Amino acid sequence: MPFFFVLSGTLFNVSFFVLVLCSTFSYASDISTTLINDQDVVIKVANGNTAIDLAEDELNKTKIDWSKPIVSRGFGLEKSLSNSNEIALKEYQSGQVFYFFGEYDKAIEKWLPLLDLNFPEAQASMGWLYQAGLGVEKNEKMAFELYKKSAEQNNAIAQNNLGVMYENGIAVEIDFEKATYWYRLSAEQGYRFGQYNYANSLLLKNKKHKKNKTDQTLETVKQLLQKSADQGVKQAKIKLKSFE
Repeated sequence: MPFFFVLSGTLFNVSFFVLVLCSTFSYASDISTTLINDQDVVIKVANGNTAIDLAEDELNKTKIDWSKPIVSRGFGLEKSLSNSNEIALKEYQSGQVFYFFGEYDKAIEKWLPLLDLNFPEAQASMGWLYQAGLGVEKNEKMAFELYKKSAEQNNAIAQNNLGVMYENGIAVEIDFEKATYWYRLSAEQGYRFGQYNYANSLLLKNKKHKKNKTDQTLETVKQLLQKSADQGVKQAKIKLKSFE
């Protein structure tokens, strides 16, 4: 029989709560992938149609129609975390727990005050909520602004998502160069989806400029895809096979 306890007026299953906390403290870890479908939104094109690889309940809530790039939900304590404010950190992590249980209003209560502290992880997470319209009215412009603030503080997740917005023209004019710039910064931090998207950007650039196609660029692409694949990105594993 499962054991439950009460946290801030909410009933939690202890075993699941422990998993959530483990995911909260992990960096570039696959622990969180056991919780909510990789904790990421995988955008892919199949037979000319855009499909979103999400848990079914999330799919019904987000209704996002993006194309190729992989977009992160904005959660995780990446390398950008430089805040020494332990209270703010605990509030952010508490918000993550509420999000995992679908209590978006309570997650927002935890994260919104952190925006005033310019807390990059909260900015990235709130950016996702505004982008997806979860617990708040969908506002892509607000999402863009929050991602940008977080990305400028070197948050790898936000850098990746900002690149996606530039590539797809979400709340901003399409700018492939800026998209590539942010993907590169994310990839340089070792973020798996930044690596995948940056590799795709380099491949697309090669296709547009065939005369400048070099073996060195292709080698860089393969290295990026391999690093991404090693961190569990299925699309990177599939794309690597095309180089065999």
